Amino acid sequence: MSNHQCYSFRKGISVQKAVTQITRTMDIAKMWCYKLDIKNYFNSISIPILLPILKNILCDDLMLYEFFQQMLSENKASVENEVIQENQGTMAGTPTSPFFANIYLKELDSYFIDCGAIYARYSDDIIVFAETEEKLLEYKNTIYKFLNKYHLSVNTQKEKISKPMETWEYLGMEYQNGKIDLSYSTKRKLKGKIKRKARALYRWKLRKNADDTQTMRAMIRIFNRKFFENNNPHELTWSRWFFPVVTEKNGFEEIDTYLQQCIRYLSTGCYGKKNYKITYEMLKNLGYKSLVNEYYKFKKQQKTVDFSKNHKIY
Repeated sequence: MSNHQCYSFRKGISVQKAVTQITRTMDIAKMWCYKLDIKNYFNSISIPILLPILKNILCDDLMLYEFFQQMLSENKASVENEVIQENQGTMAGTPTSPFFANIYLKELDSYFIDCGAIYARYSDDIIVFAETEEKLLEYKNTIYKFLNKYHLSVNTQKEKISKPMETWEYLGMEYQNGKIDLSYSTKRKLKGKIKRKARALYRWKLRKNADDTQTMRAMIRIFNRKFFENNNPHELTWSRWFFPVVTEKNGFEEIDTYLQQCIRYLSTGCYGKKNYKITYEMLKNLGYKSLVNEYYKFKKQQKTVDFSKNHKIY
């Protein structure tokens, strides 16, 4: 697939390339921005519309096309020895669904490539820029027409137009005047997960009569895996997703502070000054890693690698 504006699930293409290509555009901060999310994208893909697109792409491998055709046309599945029937689009979560999600809106991607717009799509997340509000609204109407043609709809809760010099968000990050940080929604969602996990672990501690150290270590281990320690190259950690792109540490500092509060909460079941008997050094001894510190380590290592590439010894 030759489309270079679709950045999702493609070898050699990354979220870093999607964001950096946009943010390096001259005067991007002075442009109008339209950001949208497609509602229930994977499960809303129309198989009758997808199949001709797929056949055209796989015209030199009809056996593979016929396999996909049979797989996509079958709406029955066996679940716990019971056959159920349900239309599930491209079956989100299966290994092939990202490929189908990429090619389904290839015509939309090609349209914006051909017209020279600053545009990017990462699966169901789309962003486009224009120098004027009128042009942006024209782009918005075009996207709505394409989505209607492909039997898709916009998630209006995640739809936003940003004026020049205003903050815009994409792929969990926010951009304003040359600076890239964690978006508000990213921080809010993660704080919710941290708080829920802390409450669950505290209840577990009471049920199992576990000690504070064991409980706090479990909490730290869970979020270390989410942030840094995932050896599966197909699963994204924060260090893989955000570290190469973000330029500001403010969001990481905010998450660090909140996570430390919730880890300390596990010792008392409440929030307050007395929790600070659990010092930062104690948290580090339990395995805690600061997002800010790890981010700085990553940037330092990145500079070293870049320097080595630019100063080869022959």
